[in-house]
Amino acid sequence: MNASNLTGIAYRKHMENLDKLGCYIFFIKKNGERYKKATWIDFVGSEKCAADVISRLEKLNPGQKFEAA
Repeated sequence: MNASNLTGIAYRKHMENLDKLGCYIFFIKKNGERYKKATWIDFVGSEKCAADVISRLEKLNPGQKFEAA
């Protein structure tokens, strides 16, 4: 493989992800601080905003807290 092939592969992978919808969410640590980097979470079903994603995550992860970025 040469450099142009690798560039093409990276470009195609990037273009595949452009149509995905989602939002960035901060996970909250047990001591109340949030992690430094936000995590990209894809929308599932009829979710349209970060609040919908947070409610789904809190339902699936009892005791864990989340915050919209």
